[in-house]
Amino acid sequence: MIFDLDGTLIDTMGSFADLAGELIRTHYGWSFEIGRKRYLETSGIPFFQQLAVLFPENERNPVVAEHFETRKIRAFMNETVSEKTRETLKTLRDLEIRTAISSNNFHTLVREFIRRENIPVDLALGFKPEFCKGRPHFDYIRKYFAIPFSKMLFVGDSLRDAILAKEANIRFAAKLGTFSDMEFKEIWDSRSLPTIYEIYEILDILEEL
Repeated sequence: MIFDLDGTLIDTMGSFADLAGELIRTHYGWSFEIGRKRYLETSGIPFFQQLAVLFPENERNPVVAEHFETRKIRAFMNETVSEKTRETLKTLRDLEIRTAISSNNFHTLVREFIRRENIPVDLALGFKPEFCKGRPHFDYIRKYFAIPFSKMLFVGDSLRDAILAKEANIRFAAKLGTFSDMEFKEIWDSRSLPTIYEIYEILDILEEL
């Protein structure tokens, strides 16, 4: 079972969206509300790539991305994992279900966060050049655990997460909150899309997966 990190295992997306909205308003002139909305709509890829989507070839992008990542690191390292989430991951381990984290937060930050919080997962992957959430991570996980994509489940909170799973033909469970049930079902067959609001709910639907 593969988990996204930000917005899925830890509740960071609100603060990250606020930060992005503020920076986009300051540097590009959009309103805070529109900047925040577009950040969420393009979430699931690194911020510098989001800026390239929103403001193609804009010379401000590298500086804004650096500001975002510097402030994001401070916020990220102040986050904690809820006890219910920790207990859920421990239960999955007790059930002999292998677990991995796939995040587009920087790899070193993800590894440090997992170590500091003592999160019980078997593998944690973050963003490195040419190594990101999606097929590169999925291929690594497939080889690491020696299991096919058909045996994997990706749990994420963004529409991009759902698209990445669909492209790799990996089952997907949507954590609602950042996006609604209806938004996910616009890109995924509703008959095969399990949804949860909290991570611990994944235990209630294991038999359906």
